Amino acid sequence: MKKKQALIFLVWTLNFLGLNFPAASANLEIYSPIDYLFEFTNSPDDLSNFMKRNFKFTEDETLFGEIDYWQSPEEFYSRKKGDCEDYALFAQYVLARLNMESYVVSIYAANGYAHTLLIYREGGRYQVLNEDRLIRYNASSLEDAIGQVNSDWSWAAIARRQDTRGFALQTFFNL
Repeated sequence: MKKKQALIFLVWTLNFLGLNFPAASANLEIYSPIDYLFEFTNSPDDLSNFMKRNFKFTEDETLFGEIDYWQSPEEFYSRKKGDCEDYALFAQYVLARLNMESYVVSIYAANGYAHTLLIYREGGRYQVLNEDRLIRYNASSLEDAIGQVNSDWSWAAIARRQDTRGFALQTFFNL
């Protein structure tokens, strides 16, 4: 099985590099490199360690010349660079494949604080993946987890990517 996985990754890499290796001749399905990641990422801990080793925090303005650009998980994986929402979207993609409930959450505070991270549910409690840092707050609700991240939060939104921007699906207010 390991040989087949290595061959699948090799075929994908050759195609990605433009060498157009015909997958049919190898009798294989084409996989994305993110699919290969699932061979050794089985938990939030594994994911956090993978992100620490492989990704570099880089502001959108440096990468794209824009204030805000939400990369797809595939773009982020390919570039190995991105900012907070890119880490969160990538982590959500991976945890969804592991059948774990998770939310990309953007948090805002009156002092100008704005940050996006991933909150996921494990053992009935809410935990946080803040870029590549795994923090087990064991919060009882999303709002409690948000408060653990920033006690001065004003409002937050469960967000999703729409084109290259974030889009609020549900908002919470800290009254």
